[in-house]
Amino acid sequence: MQAGYKTDKMPFQMPYKSIRDDTYPFLVFVDNTVPASWNTGPLFSMLLESTFVRINSRGVQHSQVEFNLLHPGEWQQAKCTPDAHSFCRYVTDKTYGSTNMLMFPNNVVDIPDDFEVLTANGHDFLKHWNNTSPCTYKHSNRVLNVADRMYEVSLCDLFDGDLDMVLHDNTLYWNYKESSSLALYITYSILAIYIISLLTTNIVNILTKPQDNTQENVDVNTKHNSTNSKALNFVLYIVFLFGTLLFLTVLVIQETHICTRQDHVLRILLLCYAGVQFVNHYIVQNLTNWSSVSGLLFKKHAYTLLEESNDEANLNDNKQDRQKAFRMREMRDKSFSLLIAYMLLLIFLVYKTFDTPYLTLLTTLFLMRSWQKFFELAQLKNQIFNYACTLLDFFVVVYLLTVVFTTTKSHDITASIVVGQLHLFVLVFTSLMLALSMQMVKST
Repeated sequence: MQAGYKTDKMPFQMPYKSIRDDTYPFLVFVDNTVPASWNTGPLFSMLLESTFVRINSRGVQHSQVEFNLLHPGEWQQAKCTPDAHSFCRYVTDKTYGSTNMLMFPNNVVDIPDDFEVLTANGHDFLKHWNNTSPCTYKHSNRVLNVADRMYEVSLCDLFDGDLDMVLHDNTLYWNYKESSSLALYITYSILAIYIISLLTTNIVNILTKPQDNTQENVDVNTKHNSTNSKALNFVLYIVFLFGTLLFLTVLVIQETHICTRQDHVLRILLLCYAGVQFVNHYIVQNLTNWSSVSGLLFKKHAYTLLEESNDEANLNDNKQDRQKAFRMREMRDKSFSLLIAYMLLLIFLVYKTFDTPYLTLLTTLFLMRSWQKFFELAQLKNQIFNYACTLLDFFVVVYLLTVVFTTTKSHDITASIVVGQLHLFVLVFTSLMLALSMQMVKST
């Protein structure tokens, strides 16, 4: 126990703590080498201070936010009392068998040579796996014990059984998925990588002005082919944004394993924000630009007409094409906040909560872009409409900041308030400095 306490001395500061997947059968946090010691040190304080603690294959989430299951009927539940050598002791006394087992013990995890002795009289937990276990294989590293008569939930239940559990007020809520979709996680990964690349491109475009690199001696057909290609790429970009919005909307609405009301409200708010931003920026505000793009794409005789015109007409038409291309790039620049919303929703789908270490970073970037929109209001037309759009951005930011503040709560109430307010000050100040720096670079 002393060794475990020594390695766990690092403060448990982040709302989501990652766990290792190579320490079967014990649950070990990243940067640690021994099983988690639940009854001493920072983990014991975490259990006392948190309104709930959630454990799944993504890690351990602890929170002081009010616990509120969205669909409690979809979770199994049982009493789980404090225990000296485990996360808690699962206890049921039902007509169909009594069950007594340890959840993530840090001393011994064993298994009998005849697994049926554990389920002969019924087992409230293992019956959901057809009276077997995802931990009966050699890679689970369990100790073989002939006299064992009690099942222990360990790391293999998380990763191989895809177990998701929440401890609240000595009650354990848990569920599992029959199978994990590898294809879905691959899709999430590819989508996240591509969105990050688009965010990088957006930052570059925001900081730089369109450059006129057109050479007068270039063939007219070549110029129009280039403009036509840009128009096609822009249409494909719009299709990507719409397809991603539809994909995320379906999956986010279907997600029911939510533990707090703020996660539920934030997911609905981000979906509404993404929908409004897409419609406003790429449909309502740009109907004239869409007609220009359609003309670039579908006028089959444009090149023939240009070849027959004089040089001055070619030059004027070429300038119009460049202006259309610039407008398309400006429309792409408006997707930065939308892409941040997409990233937040993707993280929600993976972690089943917004309460992750990525929340502060993405909120900072979102607020940075909101500051930029605020600075540019005086230079834009349609003042009332642009004020309304900027107001929507700041409404989302305020709720994001509220969520960020709740994730910083730990230890006693006074320390939580001080740390939370300092965290918000640093976030707002950093985003403002970044926005001002980008405005200065853009103006030079």
